[in-house]
Amino acid sequence: MNRENIEKTLLKQIAFFSILILIVLLLGVLYYHFVEGLPFVDAFFFTAITISTVGYTMPENLSEAGRLFTSFLIF
Repeated sequence: MNRENIEKTLLKQIAFFSILILIVLLLGVLYYHFVEGLPFVDAFFFTAITISTVGYTMPENLSEAGRLFTSFLIF
């Protein structure tokens, strides 16, 4: 494989995984906002700390379904 092909492949992989991360982020924000009732900023913050594995405190009013969704989001 020549250098140009390697660069194209790498750029395609970076683009693919960037889009995948954005989709996960968007799904998390939408879930926490519309299902759990968190404001958008809080939904974004909670999604970001969950998928980045930083961790923090869970919202106090998170439902059982929300806890399951968060567990899915972590994996």
